[in-house]
Parts: sequence; C-alpha cells; structure tokens
Amino acid sequence: MSTHHHAAPRHPRPSVGRIAGELLLTVGVVLLLFVIYELFWTNITSARLQQEATAGLEEQWDSRPPSDVGDEPVPPPAPEPGQPFARLHLPTLGQDAQYTVIEGTGEEDLRTGPGHYPDTQLPGERGNLALAGHRNGSGAVFQHIDRLRSCDAVVVETETQWLTYRVLPFSEQSQQRRDEAADCLPPELVQRIAVGDYSHVPGQHITTPDAIEVISPMPGAPWPDDDETDAPAVDGQSVVTPSYPMLERLVTLTTCHPQFSNTERLIVHGVLAETTPKADGGPLSRLPMPSLRAQKGIALANVIAQIGIMTTGVTVRVTASGLGCESWPRCNQDSFVPVPGAAPALHQAVEFGNRLLTFVLVAVAVALILALHRAGRRKQLLVLAWMMPLGIVAQAVIG
Repeated sequence: MSTHHHAAPRHPRPSVGRIAGELLLTVGVVLLLFVIYELFWTNITSARLQQEATAGLEEQWDSRPPSDVGDEPVPPPAPEPGQPFARLHLPTLGQDAQYTVIEGTGEEDLRTGPGHYPDTQLPGERGNLALAGHRNGSGAVFQHIDRLRSCDAVVVETETQWLTYRVLPFSEQSQQRRDEAADCLPPELVQRIAVGDYSHVPGQHITTPDAIEVISPMPGAPWPDDDETDAPAVDGQSVVTPSYPMLERLVTLTTCHPQFSNTERLIVHGVLAETTPKADGGPLSRLPMPSLRAQKGIALANVIAQIGIMTTGVTVRVTASGLGCESWPRCNQDSFVPVPGAAPALHQAVEFGNRLLTFVLVAVAVALILALHRAGRRKQLLVLAWMMPLGIVAQAVIG
C-alpha cells in the first residue's frame, strides 16, 4: 500500500503592479466619496442650517414691535458671534439667491451661509460691509457672483430697512466709469467713483488671500491701527476712518477663485444707492422676486410677440383686411368679436387676430417692466423694457 502526498496548491504572490492597481483603485473610490461629500452632502447640511438660521432671524424680528425709521440708513445692533442678523438678496442671480447672513467667518459660520467679517462695518454704516461665502460646497452661496455686472443690485435686508447697494463700474477709465455709474447712481456718487477718492475701487477683481485691504473701510487702503491717529491713505491721499462721515457705505463680497480652488479670491464691491423702510416697500415689494431665467423668458416672449404683431400687421395690409373690423375697440358696432356675414371671414380673422395679439403684447411688456423693476436691474435694461410699450403705441399710430 502506497501513500501519495498531495502538495497544497500554491497561490502566486501578488505582483507589484497588482498591489499598486488596488491601491490606486482604493484611493480613487475615497476621492470620489470625498467629492460627493464636498459638493453634494455639505450642500444638504448647509441648506438645513440656513433654514434654521432664517427661521430664528424671522422669529427674532417678529418678536419685536415695528420701528418707525426714515430713508436714512439705520445700522442693526451689533450681533453676537455665530448669530444671524440680516438677509442678503442677489436678484440678478435669481429668486433663490437670498441668504441669511451670519456674524463671523469661521468654518461653522460659512457652513450656515454668508459670513460677516467681524471687524468690518454693519449694514448701513459708513465704511465697508464685508461678507464671505463659499463658491462650491457648503451651500455655495457665492458660486455665481462672478456673473454680477456693473449697477446690478446687492440688497441687504435688516429688521427695519431694505439697503440697495449697486455694483461699482468694472472699467478703470474715468469716462467709462462715469458712464457706467450714471446708469444707477446719483451725480455726487458718480463723481467720487469716476474721478474722486473711489476711482481706484473696481466693481470686480481677482486678488490673493492675503490682500486684506479689500475689506478695509476704504478698499485698497491699509487697515488703521487701534491707536492710529493719522487717517489711512490711498495713492498718497488721505482718507478718513470709519468714525468720520466722509466715507461712503460700501458692500464687499469675497469668495474663492477659481471655483474649485482657493489659490485666489474673487472680490465684488458695491456702494449704497437707496434705502427703503420696510413699512414703505411699495406695491412692487409684494411681488415675488423673479429668477434670472424668468426674466430672460419674459424678454424672449416680448421678442416673439413683437415679431408676431409685425407679421400679422403686414398680413392685414397685404390681404386688405383692415375693414374686417370696422370700428375700435369694438370689431363691429354691436360686438367686440367678429359677426358672421359682416365682412369676409378671412378679413375678420386676420384683423381680429392682430388685435388680440396686441393685448398679449401689452401684457407681456408690462410683465417685463414689473419683473425688471422688482429684480432691481440696471437703468439701461429698464429703459429698454419701457421702450416695448412705447413701440406698441408707435405701431398703432403708424398702422
């Protein structure tokens, strides 16, 4: 009887390439999970924190009796660190671009929403109200502030007032700055921004993280020391400290740049142009804030309606359908709509269709005007919007 010994199967030793591949695969999965966490999960967490902060702020405001304030800016009381104290609205970026502002710029503060640099001024104070916000992840509240343009509105809501700041001109040339600022600012502000002591402050620019002078009371000037008696200076010219009334009321938004990096900072500067008491918000304040997509949609509808009215107007002329409805505003003496047999059916249909489209065009033009005024768009766009109804009147006269 013989005994056979079967050797245990030998497992080949993993090669260096296989080990490296598995390690790279593991690292890739970990990085993917990290990206998902940063870009998606932190947004969910931040949305919840933002809702809680908003609810707390509204409860705080509702618990106090209304204050009777005028058109002069009234700064809110100094907030405690980590507490909400104001609301920020960026109407150009859409209806959803409104956030509760938190006191502080720590990690937890910015996870909740835009944070206020504690050493900078409060809403309505002379100097520089500086706010920081994430551009991706943690709510990404400042993700699209690079889309803000000169004269776009940056609205800060306090308990008693709406403070409307306007983005400063982007150009460095005096005349161009004057032209841009004239669209939305009073003459005395235009002068200071075009050729005065604020001519060095751009509406938007890129800088490095250590350039803290962008949130100085006078952007570009060094921060005054606590024991400093001399005023800071810009380009050799003296400017005042926050306790002096000569400074304008500015707002500064800061965020990371490029979007998925933090090597630089994107800065947006604006200046206070209008103050409205909440008790006197006017009828437009009761309208919902239109998103940027809605504004573009209404503008496109205007263009389509204008093309339609011109096409039907030409058709009325070519087909000699002007007498399809013999009177105005009635189609016939006894009816607002066509009466069978009163005129050829084709002529009635063409002329009455042209009249109906006129009413549609008027409605869309009014909707555009209301939307742009509610969103606080710059003067140039408002002028173009008002040209729509004027064009309708001109077409009616020519027709």
